[in-house]
Amino acid sequence: MFLVAIVLFGPIEQTASGTIADRLARGWETRSVVVSATIVACAALAVAIVAMLALWEPITDGLFDGDGILTLMLVAGVVTYGLSYVVRGLLGGVRWFAGYGLNLVFDGAARLLVAIPLIAVAST
Repeated sequence: MFLVAIVLFGPIEQTASGTIADRLARGWETRSVVVSATIVACAALAVAIVAMLALWEPITDGLFDGDGILTLMLVAGVVTYGLSYVVRGLLGGVRWFAGYGLNLVFDGAARLLVAIPLIAVAST
């Protein structure tokens, strides 16, 4: 999940952040950057979702020993990470680092909340 998200959405975060910061420093508009980053992120997300749905059975059988719920969680995780990376790019670009930090705190908390039941239920 992390590999797919960072490959697809990391460059969008970095590009949006840098471009927004540059445009703000020059006094230029930033709306077009936000719109473009959102469109690219949505397209990347759509490609990822279609690919994961098309490969549902190989992913489910090969990675998760036939457990479709885990495959569904993979898809949901990629979607969530995609949104998170876009938000990080916007927050970094406008230099609201407290908000960026909050995004990272919520990301870590969400990982723990998901991991705890998996450890308690699925771990032998």
